Amino acid sequence: MTKLVAIVGATGLQGSSVLKSLHATGKYKLRALSRNPDSNQAASLKAKYSGVEWVPANLDDTASLRKAFQGANTVFGVTQFFQKDIMERVEHGDVDAEFNQGKNIVDAAIAAGVDSIV
Repeated sequence: MTKLVAIVGATGLQGSSVLKSLHATGKYKLRALSRNPDSNQAASLKAKYSGVEWVPANLDDTASLRKAFQGANTVFGVTQFFQKDIMERVEHGDVDAEFNQGKNIVDAAIAAGVDSIV
């Protein structure tokens, strides 16, 4: 059985690098998560990497993550500290903004029955 890897932030620097590397092996089914899977960046990646499933998910919305992780064996998770609204929230005293994104990834992966989180 081919394992399914869900990649958080697939249009970002780290996520797109993981997407590229895992796609090149041909060993995995890949699900790319993005706040906007219809963005220009996602369209560019879709053109490069055929067979990847693209789904919307937001790190501040555990339900969207749980839905995106359903059926996945592994989740590659990254937070979005350099996202403008996260930086603004931290600047205004929400020092847990990035921590909460990471916690949401873990909580959603556990709820979805994911085997591994990277």
